[in-house]
Amino acid sequence: MVGLQDVRSLLGAAKEHKAKRAFLVTSFYFGKTSLELAVHYGHLELIDGAALRDLMAEHLQLDLRMKS
Repeated sequence: MVGLQDVRSLLGAAKEHKAKRAFLVTSFYFGKTSLELAVHYGHLELIDGAALRDLMAEHLQLDLRMKS
């Protein structure tokens, strides 16, 4: 799980560099407080493993679903 500290670090870097948007991508998932912080600030976009798989499928035609 990507925790709040990682999102706060991104927020600080984005502020320092006057970024209009910032992205944090993981192959795992974000904790509830991380998601809430991103929503609160609005210009942070968090992309978790499920969203990353969807983006790769859409743009790279890759099927990365788990095989059982």
